[in-house]
Amino acid sequence: DTLKNAGYEVGEKALRDIIREAESKKPSRRSSSKTAPKKTDSGRKDDIDMNNN
Repeated sequence: DTLKNAGYEVGEKALRDIIREAESKKPSRRSSSKTAPKKTDSGRKDDIDMNNN
């Protein structure tokens, strides 16, 4: 179970990183200075949610 959970978490983080990079490249997005702090906050929340589940 631990190995499966670890692999799942790595996959989730990798997907989120790809999504964040894609979103940061979108011209419709707000300035990078505003999205940067949101990325860190959302990342922390995602980690907490995964740990609780």
